[in-house]
Amino acid sequence: YRYSLVAGERAHEKYANVEAAAFYGRALEVAPKLELEPAEVARVWESLGDVSELAGLYADAEEAYAHARELHAHPRLMLKEGVIHERFGRYAEALDWYDRGLRSLDSLEPEEGARMKAELGLAYAGVRVRQGEFTDGAAWCKRVVDEAHETENLPALAHAYYLMHLAYISNRSPERAALRGLALPIYEELGNLLGQANVLNNMGVDAYYEGRWQEALDLYER
Repeated sequence: YRYSLVAGERAHEKYANVEAAAFYGRALEVAPKLELEPAEVARVWESLGDVSELAGLYADAEEAYAHARELHAHPRLMLKEGVIHERFGRYAEALDWYDRGLRSLDSLEPEEGARMKAELGLAYAGVRVRQGEFTDGAAWCKRVVDEAHETENLPALAHAYYLMHLAYISNRSPERAALRGLALPIYEELGNLLGQANVLNNMGVDAYYEGRWQEALDLYER
């Protein structure tokens, strides 16, 4: 059990997610023979779900998260189950899981609860934007922005600004101009290259639609 966990963690660190899933599965095969706390076994099931999701094995991830939640019903697992439903394009089910997560935050300490509330709120906003409900998606982002300022949650603040800008681009709202680039310096401060790339891409889309084509090309290149 112990060496299978170590092997799974090392494989995960090397992005060998299929192999990591096999090692975590091996650990779970022997887990019933050991005297382990339910929370410990839930952690292994969650790790199996994480690497399965990264490997694109969404059905396996969904099953693993369900096993983890049966042992330890943390809102984080409801968030992850919602993400899997998003991967399958089941947006209504994803929203249901995010809503369940938001309604279960009372079980957490205040600091962790605030962080999870932001993550679940942003996940909800992302689905609403993908559904074409841009105004509602932006409204969810605004709520996250207000709370992220209070808690100094920079990752949530950057994500909310990025997603709100995307919503405003999509519905051609004049408010999009005020959102341009707000997320970029935060992602730069955090050293989040993926966040920077996403923001620059959206800024390029915005510039393209306004006929600022050379600026769009420059943003895409960045």
